[in-house]
Amino acid sequence: ASKAGALKLTPFPNGPVQIEGPLTLKNVKGEVIYQGEKCFLCRCGASQAKPMCDGSHAKAAFTT
Repeated sequence: ASKAGALKLTPFPNGPVQIEGPLTLKNVKGEVIYQGEKCFLCRCGASQAKPMCDGSHAKAAFTT
């Protein structure tokens, strides 16, 4: 069973959004791809590890 609770979202300027709190991410098939308390999600679209950030925003010169 997963924990329930509030999530804290922190968008970083020109970078990812950090999510803190009890979190489970599933793909379109319903498979769990991440479960934990903290992750960074891609906002630039250049990450090779989507939906997670892999730092590609810097090379892509992503701006918010």
